[in-house]
Amino acid sequence: MNHPRRALIIFAKAPVPGYAKTRLIPELGEQGAADLHKALCLRTIKQSISPVEWDTLLWCAPDQQARFFQDIKKTHGLDLFDQPEGDLGQKMFNAFEQVLEKYDQAVIIGTDCPVMEAARVRQAFAALSDGFAAVINPAEDGGYVLLGLKKSQPIVFKDIKWGGADVYLHTMQHMDEARLSYKELEVLWDVDDADDLKRYLALRSNKPAF
Repeated sequence: MNHPRRALIIFAKAPVPGYAKTRLIPELGEQGAADLHKALCLRTIKQSISPVEWDTLLWCAPDQQARFFQDIKKTHGLDLFDQPEGDLGQKMFNAFEQVLEKYDQAVIIGTDCPVMEAARVRQAFAALSDGFAAVINPAEDGGYVLLGLKKSQPIVFKDIKWGGADVYLHTMQHMDEARLSYKELEVLWDVDDADDLKRYLALRSNKPAF
């Protein structure tokens, strides 16, 4: 590894039918939803890893033994970790806590944002280097697609209804309560429901979504 001071954490689920992208099963079926998730995962990894600017750590659910993750490890040489127990907030906090014992900066992303690229990750690390305690990238649906920290901050993940439309709002309130300096990046979107799926398919075909 070349740059131990910066770590990109990617949270990913194994693309198993009935386990991944369950909200899109009515539109795609279990296998189709899993195939979509696999495509999003692979795109995220290919577009956001960097061999020289940061170490990329893949945090796997349900665990790293899934063949999909082992294949990624062979192809891209990424370090694999099992996602910890708990809700999404507990998982992210525990990941930050573990990673920041070794690294000075950590940024976490998921795999649902089809426009996430290395340039956006680079922006996030630059904000942390500029002195901000945190950096966050809101999503159009009220959540966020990226979070960066220099210290593990349990209050950032406190009492949040994950998957709801107020995740970003409540996260910002917690940051303000803790008097954390933060930078907000330009809003992006992710693929969660049928409308997002139409937009994603239009993006892939370079056609208008509606």
